[in-house]
Amino acid sequence: APQNKGLMLALMAIFIALLTAIIPIELENHEHIMTAAFAAEALLLFWAGFRLKLTDLRTYAAIIQGIALVSWFICIDSFLVNSTVLINSFVGLTIFVIALMGAISYLYQKNKNHLGKSEKDIPGILMVLMNLMGVFILSHQASHYFDLMKTNNAAFSNRDANQATQVSLSVIWVLYAISLLVVGIAKQIKSIRFLGLALFGVTIFKVFFVDLGELPTEYRIIAF
Repeated sequence: APQNKGLMLALMAIFIALLTAIIPIELENHEHIMTAAFAAEALLLFWAGFRLKLTDLRTYAAIIQGIALVSWFICIDSFLVNSTVLINSFVGLTIFVIALMGAISYLYQKNKNHLGKSEKDIPGILMVLMNLMGVFILSHQASHYFDLMKTNNAAFSNRDANQATQVSLSVIWVLYAISLLVVGIAKQIKSIRFLGLALFGVTIFKVFFVDLGELPTEYRIIAF
């Protein structure tokens, strides 16, 4: 009955609001765990939304997912400068959040025949967000690697670190762009193809207008 459905949604909304308020209170000063909790809550709500066939519940879940992404971005400020490259809590958190977003995308693909018009583009949006996070974490860790080299090696200057970072970013971005294009074409995923093209375009722009103007000859050769 419509009244029962309305009551269920009202109770769920109250529960979600309370849970969302409790998480930051209980996990204050534990940003990584808080972010993981929000991401897990979002996945649970998406699953329940499909299980109960409640579009409004999936809307609540999308809001919580947005909070999780904002919280993830804030975690960048708490990254420890002496952390091991690729093997650190921020990378682990990023992989965890991406994995949960992949599970959400799977739920949408599994239930694609029951989606409303407003939800048709969500799987594509999730795929774009996941890959943007992937590019970001690889770029972030590459930059961190050369920062560590600068700190631990007196002969490695700020200029050396910046030049090496710029080259590594160009290489990472172009390889990632090619991977996206290959997957997008093979799997016929339009959003991934467009993201690959966009990233490739950004990389070409960076190479010509940043790298060529600032890098020495040997780095320009690598950049090409």
